[in-house]
Amino acid sequence: MWSRKSATPLEKVTPDQALEWCQNFLRGAWSTISVEQLRLERVSGGLSNYLYCCSLPDDIETQGNEPRKVFLRYSI
Repeated sequence: MWSRKSATPLEKVTPDQALEWCQNFLRGAWSTISVEQLRLERVSGGLSNYLYCCSLPDDIETQGNEPRKVFLRYSI
């Protein structure tokens, strides 16, 4: 998939960035996971936007009403 700290030339979001954004905006269980636990997949399609699916691992329970899976859109 990706290296931990940097995005490949075709990617615009690193796993570290994605986790930081999820932790800052969603809090709850998202604040308890590490970058190694984050499930991050690029959703293909679109010409100028990058869409990623971020999800919690199956063994992590939510702490409130936060979602288990979110889409992260990076616009260039």
